[in-house]
Amino acid sequence: MRLKIQAADGRTVRRGSIAARFTTMRILCVALILLSCLSSVAGQTPADSTTRRSDQDQNRELLRLRGDLDRLALEARTLQDQDSRPDAVIAVADTYWELDQHKARDLFLTALDLALAIEGSSKERDSTVRRVLASAASRDPELTKRLIDRLQTAQDRDSRIEPIGAAIDLLQIDRKAAEAVALASSHLGPSLDSAWLIFELQKQDPAAADRVYLAYLNNVSRGMPNQLLWLAGYPFGYVEAFGGSIDPLQFTGMFGIRSSTLTANPALAKSFLEVATEVINRSFRESTGIPPEQAEALNGLVFFVATYLSPQIGRYRPDLKSRWLVLQESASAGISMNRRQEILSKVNNIFAARREHEKTGEGSTSIETLLAEAEKLSTTCQKDSAYARALFQLSYKKDFRRAISVADKIDSLDLRNQALQFIYYDMAVAALSTKPAANLDEALRNTERLTLPEQRALLYMRMAQVARGNEDRDRAFTFLLDAGRLAERIAEPTARAGLLFSAAYELADLDSSLSEPIRMMRNAIQVVNDTKNIKMDRITVLRRVDLGCNKQGGEWYGSAGPLARFDLLETLAKIASSDLATAQELVNYLAEGPNRIRARAAITRVELMAYRETRN
Repeated sequence: MRLKIQAADGRTVRRGSIAARFTTMRILCVALILLSCLSSVAGQTPADSTTRRSDQDQNRELLRLRGDLDRLALEARTLQDQDSRPDAVIAVADTYWELDQHKARDLFLTALDLALAIEGSSKERDSTVRRVLASAASRDPELTKRLIDRLQTAQDRDSRIEPIGAAIDLLQIDRKAAEAVALASSHLGPSLDSAWLIFELQKQDPAAADRVYLAYLNNVSRGMPNQLLWLAGYPFGYVEAFGGSIDPLQFTGMFGIRSSTLTANPALAKSFLEVATEVINRSFRESTGIPPEQAEALNGLVFFVATYLSPQIGRYRPDLKSRWLVLQESASAGISMNRRQEILSKVNNIFAARREHEKTGEGSTSIETLLAEAEKLSTTCQKDSAYARALFQLSYKKDFRRAISVADKIDSLDLRNQALQFIYYDMAVAALSTKPAANLDEALRNTERLTLPEQRALLYMRMAQVARGNEDRDRAFTFLLDAGRLAERIAEPTARAGLLFSAAYELADLDSSLSEPIRMMRNAIQVVNDTKNIKMDRITVLRRVDLGCNKQGGEWYGSAGPLARFDLLETLAKIASSDLATAQELVNYLAEGPNRIRARAAITRVELMAYRETRN
């Protein structure tokens, strides 16, 4: 249908159909919308578009990293070797902490359950549980408490794992985490391990040691007097701790050890004596009304404690002296004369050891005494051992000339050579420690007198550090090449891997264009692949000299701890922070299994940290 419209002047005007008019209107609307959009786009800056794309890229990166960790967690939980699952899960949990702490806590709990499920060796299960606790403690003290509670609930009475061991493991790595584990474990009561931890912690942080001591003192069971004596030395400035039995003659523990840092703490001494008074009074009351044999055993313990602590009562709590004297006399009346003499003899031995320390000012017998005793010994082997002990003390005191002269008195060629090697190593370290400037030439001369490749390689690396500090890059480079070549001759797999990896990393840090470091790293990884028991984060180099006079040995002198500790995971992470592609390539050389999972988790953590930096 068409319309006719009459114009004002009488002319007729034709228009199109209604449908055509609506089509025209729609076209106009679309055009207006397009113009509006074009205007909006024209007003948007390139920076806005770049920001949007950057945000999208970062979100995709975060999703990728989360996906990688989820896959690693699944691989770790389902490893064929069940005993290796906990350590792999720990590594993923520790990395996940940077991304999602709730998920990380769940993974730490999973790691603990997997550790407790280890069958066979209780020693391996115990050490794995300690690693779970140590890793969690470095992240969150509250999580540590939760894990310890779960541990105590999960264990049966015949298989109790002491969490305090994890604190001892942590002491040289993360002191605050070690304190957190110790405090969380204090409700279990004191033990020899907790006493040892307190003494060692005191060397690093006396205030932290006092806090841990008070926590354990507050958790002494009032019904277990033998628990009390684990804490009996520390507040009075003595490295002493006893326990493990109600019979004083069967005590295990320690005494006769000197500490140059530990002194008496009057406040702690008074607190301890308050608790001791309560515990001993209760024990003496319980000794009445029980069978005679049990009563004598308990009275013997009360007599030992009263006698052992009597000097401290007079010094710190004289107001309790008369009460303690009555306790001592009453307990003495409840035991036989022979028993009384045996206990007094034990207490007197402890007091004599204290006086020896005060007289000599050293924790060991004097050099002259050792040498004089050596001359009186009947067998050649015993004389040799005594001479060796004397020269070790001389070497420790840096009296190297006299130490070498004493070594000449040793009849056994093997022991003499071992002792001389010990001295030469100490001489090299002393030269490197010289202030204000280390004597590299002297250190090198003594290093080249060593026959063990691991000790020489380690010293070459230390010399390289000194050379770099002196800005002598050429000499540092030479030392590191020598260290790497020696490392390849080391028979012990863990030392070979650790020293190879460390020498390679330092070389790459000097010159990233070299191919030699990558070759060394591949060789180190091959060692890890071929040796099942290598722990990538606990590679150590030790030194010791055997002193025993029987074929079984057992008596030795050496480093109480490792000369060096290498962490392949940490090294991979350092490489990843500057060259992610190379680190990933090296990880791919690792065999499928827990080591590769842990290495991939370490690198993912580096990527997460880089992601955070871009977000900030």
